[in-house]
Amino acid sequence: SLAKVIVSKEIPGFPNDMSIQYVSSHENYAFDEREHEDLLPKEYMTAIVNDKMTSLKNEISKLEERLGDDDEDVEGIANRLAELCDTQDELESTSAKEIQQMLTDLGFQKFLNYPVSCLSSGWRYKCRLAAAFSTHPDILILDEPSILDANSLEWMVEKCKDMAVGANAMVVIISHKTLLLEKLCDRILYINSANNKTTFYNCGYEEFQATREANADYAERTLEVFDTKLQTAKSSLKHLKDQLQRRENNFMKASSQNADQRFIRGKCKEAKQKADRSAASKFKQICSEVDEMEELKRDALREQVQKLKLDGYCCGSTLAIFDDVSFVHPNESLPILQYLDARIEPTDRILLTGENGCGKTTFLKLLVGELEPTEGKIMRDLDPLYFPQTSLTEMTIDHADKSAVEYLDCNKTQTDLRQHLGDFGIAETALRPVAALSAGQRVRLWLAKNQLHPSLLIFDEISENLDYESVNVLLSILNSFVGAAIVVSHDADFCTAFRPTQIWKMRSFGQFLVQHIEDK
Repeated sequence: SLAKVIVSKEIPGFPNDMSIQYVSSHENYAFDEREHEDLLPKEYMTAIVNDKMTSLKNEISKLEERLGDDDEDVEGIANRLAELCDTQDELESTSAKEIQQMLTDLGFQKFLNYPVSCLSSGWRYKCRLAAAFSTHPDILILDEPSILDANSLEWMVEKCKDMAVGANAMVVIISHKTLLLEKLCDRILYINSANNKTTFYNCGYEEFQATREANADYAERTLEVFDTKLQTAKSSLKHLKDQLQRRENNFMKASSQNADQRFIRGKCKEAKQKADRSAASKFKQICSEVDEMEELKRDALREQVQKLKLDGYCCGSTLAIFDDVSFVHPNESLPILQYLDARIEPTDRILLTGENGCGKTTFLKLLVGELEPTEGKIMRDLDPLYFPQTSLTEMTIDHADKSAVEYLDCNKTQTDLRQHLGDFGIAETALRPVAALSAGQRVRLWLAKNQLHPSLLIFDEISENLDYESVNVLLSILNSFVGAAIVVSHDADFCTAFRPTQIWKMRSFGQFLVQHIEDK
């Protein structure tokens, strides 16, 4: 939400003359890029640069009109015009060469003749990234950069560093990935959803983590001691208020009696003023202590995410057998999978890895029956719960304006639907539109709608865009599930925490390098 407010430039005092490029893992595609989806990668990137050029020309024309109207701020307009013209000249002279270089660096050679809509999610995201870099924005916002293999992630990191240092631009990363944040960030803006507090840390991610944990631990340790002090302070505050009231009553009584005794009235007034000053000092001290302890309570709050449990079962027989399977996509000559043999047993927990576009998602679609092999046979005996990597994008496109209860679309009462959402920790989202939900909330909503009794969990990049706490919930589900599980992920932190029995690394033409892991 904060990123979108920055993009809109609706923040008071935000400079309107700064260009901003916003890249999300799925929302750009859902709302802004469908008009370009039939273009080839190079055409797509060029179209995004041309959009930027059109915007520059329009702004230049408006400023030139203001100069002709004898605007008072002639110097400011002239300086801004010079900046815009320099940016326009730079884009015209360098964008074509930069785009070609990025296509080469990212390995687009074999996908140059594929429309963007036919590329895998990872390659589409690379298109968006390269296009964003080629527009030379003043501020680049990468909202949950994801679905990138290791080489592409390193490329993105280096491009961000070059942009920040060489072009003096600001790069804003919104992410929950520890390794990425450690490599890139030198300042942290942390939003604690537990206490709605935003804190700025002028340091890298590792130091931020240590500082934040130390602050929270200190608050927790001292809170118990301060709690007793808080009760004492509140009691003292009440006693002070009662005491002040009694003194006020006594003064009024003394003033109304002995009206001719001015000396007594003076003494009473002097005593009252002295008592009031003393009481005010104590009152201020107690209020300060109360505020300090309330602040400690807020600092001690940590994000809490409701745990989930997916009920399933362990099948008594082999779930799937791939026998000499090959698959060729329509209108293509080369197979993406060739002569593949694989076997999935009832309690396998498989981590499926490989570079973007190597055929991982195609393999999963063959496994669940969404695709059929061009050659060979597949035996299936499974009840899968399949989360495709496009799930959140499709949810956003197809159901953006629907509320969470409308998205569930089942014959239950509003009360039952809210209870069902509560079981997945998102009861408060019942009436919110899907487009307004966070990625973690959308994943929970998807699980709430697709709750089955599976023998096999298949999660294709489900951890992308999720906060640390939600990822831990997913890991708990996967590591404790009684049936089989297949996970596709490029998230190094997630892969490290997942406990697979096998790691399948997919190579060219869908051949697997299988590593068996001993259960700990």
